[in-house]
Amino acid sequence: MLTGTACDDHLSTSGYIAAILRFEVALARVQASAGFIPADGAAAIEAAAQDFEADAKAVATKGRAAGTPIVELLDQFGSRLEQRMPGARAFLHLGATSQDALDTATALCLKPCVNQALTALQQAQAAAFELARQHASSPMLARTLMQAAGIITFGFKAAHWGAALARCERRLRDAADEGLCVQLAGPVGSGLAFGARWLELRSALARELDLKPPAVGTSHAARDGSVNLLVQLGLATGIATKIAGDIALMSQSEVGEAHEPSAEGGVSSAMPHKQNPVLCMRIRGCGHVVQGLTASLLSTMAVEHERGLGTWQAELALAPSLVTYAVGALESLASLLQGLRFDANRAQQNIEAMHGLVFADRVVSELATVLPKAVAWKVVEDACRQVRESGGHLREAVEHASAPHHAQLRSAPRSLETILDAAFDPQEAMEAAVRATWHVLDEMSGAPAAPGGASLRGVPRSSGAAAPRVLRKAGRRRPT
Repeated sequence: MLTGTACDDHLSTSGYIAAILRFEVALARVQASAGFIPADGAAAIEAAAQDFEADAKAVATKGRAAGTPIVELLDQFGSRLEQRMPGARAFLHLGATSQDALDTATALCLKPCVNQALTALQQAQAAAFELARQHASSPMLARTLMQAAGIITFGFKAAHWGAALARCERRLRDAADEGLCVQLAGPVGSGLAFGARWLELRSALARELDLKPPAVGTSHAARDGSVNLLVQLGLATGIATKIAGDIALMSQSEVGEAHEPSAEGGVSSAMPHKQNPVLCMRIRGCGHVVQGLTASLLSTMAVEHERGLGTWQAELALAPSLVTYAVGALESLASLLQGLRFDANRAQQNIEAMHGLVFADRVVSELATVLPKAVAWKVVEDACRQVRESGGHLREAVEHASAPHHAQLRSAPRSLETILDAAFDPQEAMEAAVRATWHVLDEMSGAPAAPGGASLRGVPRSSGAAAPRVLRKAGRRRPT
């Protein structure tokens, strides 16, 4: 219900077994090239792997008893190998240890999943930047602490979604460079069986498997590289969950500012009028799973000595689920942003429904140019209370609450009408949001092209974010 990605195949039991066999075949091939084993032994190992089918149930059952599935898998494969070439079993897994095979197999299984995550991040950020361009001047309510706070534009919000996703992509790429590594270090991590040619052999194995060797040393016990890769997937999922939460709140019936792609369904089994935000649901569901797995993952770094007792094994157990749910969240986010619809008219109606209250801070600032700040604050505070309790518009309420100070206001260099015209004019807030939006887009101009191949560079922009008429009415003196 939440995932359904290709990662399910890569990270399945059969996927892991295939990856372990890839490691063993590649190890034999590079060892034969380096003269560690005879070429016909490596050829026999490769040929045996082509039609070998493991008894996965036995691998799992006996793996629990041995503490690793590698022993039983190698026993099964070794028997098959002996049928092809008697004595060839001696060349299998030579100098390696179970952790070498499992860590490398994990990297092989994770690599296509990480690429899926990176592709989804690229698609999602491109869609977010396209929304930012399209709606750079589309006003909406800013909300802080779940309450209406002021005026921004939807482009401003979408641009910051895209920037966060771009940061996630960069960090994930860096983490993949360090975390998707080949492992070949032997029983205690020193490469003893390979002598002075250990690093040469490890590099050759990395090239054979299209992985990278660890940057420095080994990762048998210090698991920062592999854990960081998974944590970065967790962080990216966290950003996806934040964006989905924003959109879900915007899509509530009484808000109505955002709508998921209708093709995704979201129908109710009981209420025909509903279109549930299923993509948001899927993303947030995956996010809750990944959050718990990431917290558990960090505890596995307390590895004892040269190989952990339960810590490394727990990491390997957590990784498949974390990756599967992370990729599911990111792919759903890409679909959500690519088909998201913003209702500009509804957003303007929601601003107007605040009856001017979102301009309260501006009114205080403008009144404080002619009245003491504390007095200006009290006037606006009383006016806001009147609007909340009795209705009406904040401008009218401010005019009424200012009555005790009319003498002082009449002697001021600016009239109260002029002050309120400035305070209730949304233009300055709009221009600030548009400037901030284009600042992000300019900074991210090297990001992936928007859908359709359009570059983010050189896109015409509004010269001043003309505020819609429905907003400008708030800045005019209303008849009493």
